[in-house]
Amino acid sequence: MKIFSIISVILTIFFTAVLFEGIMSSSSTSVSASITIEAPQPVIYNTLKDVLNYEQWNTLSSGKNFSEKDLTRSAVYNIGTQHISINEKLTILPKENSFLFAQVDSLPGSFLTDLNNAVSYKGLADGTTEISWQTSYSISNITANLINRIYIKPALKQALADNLKSLKEHIEN
Repeated sequence: MKIFSIISVILTIFFTAVLFEGIMSSSSTSVSASITIEAPQPVIYNTLKDVLNYEQWNTLSSGKNFSEKDLTRSAVYNIGTQHISINEKLTILPKENSFLFAQVDSLPGSFLTDLNNAVSYKGLADGTTEISWQTSYSISNITANLINRIYIKPALKQALADNLKSLKEHIEN
């Protein structure tokens, strides 16, 4: 009977330590999607660079108050039924064929942090362009990590795919 008590105490301490570590640690997650669009690279570049007209095709986020001076905007991300408002900075890297949208503030009331998007494109030999969109974010607690695996990550992956389909339709039509 004493052995069972000792084992129970050891297992309780172990699982408590694992739970505490999970609560205190941050978990980084990344989701991505890609699509091929029947358009040359310059068309893709000009469409992505025109952030003032993202509303015409972007289903993932909407932006307001874009400042051309410092390339910042207020953005609302639609992830499933959640609408997450953040301020982000746009960095255009034409030599790397990339656009980066980096969160510059915290998300009050949200367990998502460090929400960043990287959109890259490369021209293919047949004149089409492949676009890859990757979103990364961190989750701050163990409960949110469980919700992330079940709900947030799949919803965001679907939102990225829908967003790229919308971009494709916008450019090809």
